[in-house]
Formats: sequence, C-alpha cells, structure tokens
Amino acid sequence: MKFWSTATASFIGLAISSHVSAVVLPRCPAPAPAEVVAAPALEDTAGALKPSGVSPLLPWPTPSKAFCSPRCRPVVRKSWRKLSNSEKSKYIAAVQCLTKKKSISGIPGAKNIFDDFQGTHSEQTPTIHWVGHFVLWHRYFIATYEYYLRTLCNYNGAQPYWDWEYDNASGLDMAKWPIFNPSTGFGGNGPYKNGDNPFGIPDRTGGGCVPNGPFAYPKFTVNIGPGESTGYNPRCLTRDFSRPLMKWGSQSNINWVWDTPDYGHFTRRLEREPDFTIPNIHGSGHFGVGGALGTIGDAHNSPGGKYITP
Repeated sequence: MKFWSTATASFIGLAISSHVSAVVLPRCPAPAPAEVVAAPALEDTAGALKPSGVSPLLPWPTPSKAFCSPRCRPVVRKSWRKLSNSEKSKYIAAVQCLTKKKSISGIPGAKNIFDDFQGTHSEQTPTIHWVGHFVLWHRYFIATYEYYLRTLCNYNGAQPYWDWEYDNASGLDMAKWPIFNPSTGFGGNGPYKNGDNPFGIPDRTGGGCVPNGPFAYPKFTVNIGPGESTGYNPRCLTRDFSRPLMKWGSQSNINWVWDTPDYGHFTRRLEREPDFTIPNIHGSGHFGVGGALGTIGDAHNSPGGKYITP
C-alpha cells in the first residue's frame, strides 16, 4: 500500500495524503475549473462524517461499470520509482508550468495556480485534518491538481506517488533516494540551520534552502505562509530531514493502518494523535522530510514543500 503525502510539496504529497498502488482513475467527467481551487463546499460537506459514524469500507467497484462509459480513457497512477527519466521530466515540467499560470482563486498571496492549491489547503487546514473526511478531501484535492496539470499544462501522464516504504527498506541513506535526486527528482535536503524546534523533532539535519534540483531558489518560490497566513511572502523551499521520523513510513506501519475492520478505525490509524513519540505514517511524510524548519512540516502550507503531491 502507498499513501500520498499531503504535502503540497509536490510529493504526499499524503502523504502526504494517501496513495494507492496503480489506481485507475477514469477521467470523466473532469471537474469544472470553478470547482477546483476554492472548493468551498469541502469545508462543510462532510462535517457530519465523524469516524464513528461512517460506513465500513466497501469493495472497490469495477471502474468500467461503476464510474463511466467505455469511451473513457483512464490514466494509471504509477510509483515515482517506476517512471522513466523522460516521464519524470515531463511531470516536473508540468508542475513548473502551473507556477507560470495566473492565479484564479482570489487568495491574497497567490500569484499562480500552484499557489492557489497551496492557499486552498492552508485556508481549509482546520477542517480537513483529524476528521472523517480527511482522506476524501485530500483525494479530491489530488485529483483536481492532476486535472489542472493535464488540462492547463498539456501533461499526458497521471499524478505519480511516492512508495516510501520501499525507500525505507532499501538500505540507502535518505539523501540518496530517487525522489530526492537533483537531476531526476525534486532536489535534496537543505543545509543545517539552527532554529526553534518546539515539537522536539529528533535528529533534524537541515532547515535551510534546498540547494539543488528543479525547485531550488530562485527557480521556485514558496509564496504563501508560514502558518495560517495567506499573504504574499516569497521565500525559498526548505527541507529538514529527520531520518527517525521518516522510518515511520515502513511497510509494517502501513500494514497496521490497513488492518482495520472499518473506515472509522482506518482514518484514526492513518492520522493518529499529533504526538511525535507515536509512529504515524501521515506524520512520517510531513516531518520526516520537513522536520522542524522545512516547508512540508508546516501543516497549513505543506503543499508548497515540493515532492509529489501539490
């Protein structure tokens, strides 16, 4: 199993966020542009979906029968590890393209479409975490991001995901994982920087500006945040690797999340308590990469952290 890092770190993202192995997502009907960025209904639509009140998980329906007509041409989401270098390059180019498209959200600090996604996540953070619709909201968010990559930036592929359990089991140091390759990935860790560590993130190793890759400053700027601020505040992308927290994204921890009788238990295990002493695969994506000072460690603005989700 794989989880999107919801980090609009162009990772997570689910994280972070959740990611599902080679999921086939038919593209009909595509979301209308007006639905995409502000998505105001998502703040309230699932307000009643308390973890204890949702239905048990149902079997996956057959896409050709349950989602759309045979005329649809589904795209298949693949692991970043399984993309060719050409496919990786095209995905990164599409993300860069979004940073050149004028903002349509009305969010004060947003200058481009990529900022629109980061700002939307920031504004809705209080109502989309530790709630029953956590996964539902973030999956819609990722699908909408994918739609914009494909329609505005002529990207023909699907939104990839990060199989971090394989990297954790590879024996390679985190800095050498394919996702952080400066040539065919999203660049590496920031240099070490002293700073506040209010949550006691263990073994933080960076905190400075990412020095290499396609999203190093000034090629890419994080324009919104930190925290709940949605004003314009351009700055570099930062990362602050914490290897102990990244190891929480192990296959055994993922299996523990899956091994639940219903959706209520599943979503509680997926997010768990905001406690850095308890293994948590959602927190692994955020704080294993973002640490205390990294962009993706900022819950409001994690989508600006650049590594597979928006």
